[in-house]
Amino acid sequence: MVMVMVVAVSAAAACVSQPRSLFLGFLRGFPLTFLVFGYSSANIWAGHKQEKQCDNSCSYRCSSSCCYRSRGGGIVVIVVVVVVVVVVAVVVVVVVVVVVVVVVVVAVAVATVVEVAVVVAAVVVVVVVVVVVVVVVVVVVVVVVVALWERKIGAV
Repeated sequence: MVMVMVVAVSAAAACVSQPRSLFLGFLRGFPLTFLVFGYSSANIWAGHKQEKQCDNSCSYRCSSSCCYRSRGGGIVVIVVVVVVVVVVAVVVVVVVVVVVVVVVVVAVAVATVVEVAVVVAAVVVVVVVVVVVVVVVVVVVVVVVVALWERKIGAV
């Protein structure tokens, strides 16, 4: 999973001189990114450095902050972020459900009916709160990523 994220982010952040040579830019950017931090900070820095040289049409120079619209590369960043957030959200929900099942089983084994009802009610409240928080976090992250991306590449 980490390797897939590194590859995807490196491909998305690689800065190339012409839009058609994205693969060459990825090959150039991937080893440095992988060796330095495991993510694309080096390429993002290089992209910001070249940003002043990049015209609005992105026909001559390419930087990670202004040229993805012309070749559709921006969607890679958004998809990677959304996938990571959704995977984390699913893992959190699964862990909470497992804990809930264990608590209910233990409560049923050692408690009276009233105590079981109280435990089940508390567990239901916790599950609902966790699910709501996870959904809100996913929505906020997606909205922020899309807003930042649109701000970075400019309005269409």
